[in-house]
Amino acid sequence: MAKMNILQIFINGIVIGSIYLLISVGLAFTYGLLRFPNFSHAELITLGAYASLIACSSNFDFITSLPFAFAISSLIALLVHILVFSFMMRMRCGMVELMVASIGVGLVIRHVIQEVWGAKIYFLGFVRHVYEFCGVRIADAEIFIMLFSALSAIFLHLMLTRTKVGIALRASIENSSLASILGVDVERLTLFAWLVGGGFAGIGGALLAVQTRIIPQLGWEVLLSAFAVVILGGVGNLHGAILSSYLIGLCESFGLTLLVNLGISSGYKSAISFIVILLALIFKPKGLLGGEF
Repeated sequence: MAKMNILQIFINGIVIGSIYLLISVGLAFTYGLLRFPNFSHAELITLGAYASLIACSSNFDFITSLPFAFAISSLIALLVHILVFSFMMRMRCGMVELMVASIGVGLVIRHVIQEVWGAKIYFLGFVRHVYEFCGVRIADAEIFIMLFSALSAIFLHLMLTRTKVGIALRASIENSSLASILGVDVERLTLFAWLVGGGFAGIGGALLAVQTRIIPQLGWEVLLSAFAVVILGGVGNLHGAILSSYLIGLCESFGLTLLVNLGISSGYKSAISFIVILLALIFKPKGLLGGEF
């Protein structure tokens, strides 16, 4: 394989990882605070893509559509928590019950999406300008995705390490009972985590829609990769999720190229995330950065 092709694959992996970073934030937050895998997170990603489609269809540019995607997904995330998960936690439901409920909530949201938009395939449909240097092709949209994701990572890091809300959130994720005894309003922080996590999932869905088509199952297509990011980074560890998102993106980019070169269908790409999850659970069960935030 030529060196320039490797550089192209590397850049493609960074673009993929940039999207995974955004969609994995909410999973890291909710699992860290509530201790269950939230499968309805997939629909928050999908809602962000459709929200961006609505905005772009209403003559707004794509960048303007991102706050709309954030608002829609964060609002639905808050409603889901208040109406379903918060109630179930007060009823002392365990992880399995919460996980099953998240699958049910996701199915309901997906069927609503299908009723509104049908099974038709949509595209955002704006013009992409492609640049070429050293044999590598990259679109302006991909440059924007990488820059936006990097700035988001910096924002999240500063929020978690320099603000009272972020420090309290980290404390709650590490030990919610102790944080509550020390006067931290864990329930309010949980709402904040759903707001931020759901919003970033929506933005991730909008950015994902730039790279592919928009369908009701869009979020499910990347949910496994998002779980791989969270597990590899250390469950509930946002800094680990930031690092592992790029690693998963690179693994998928190189793995997909290898599959194509071997004449194997690209449909097996999801197996790459399965392999990463298995290896992480075997060799790094606490994640790359361990259980510490």
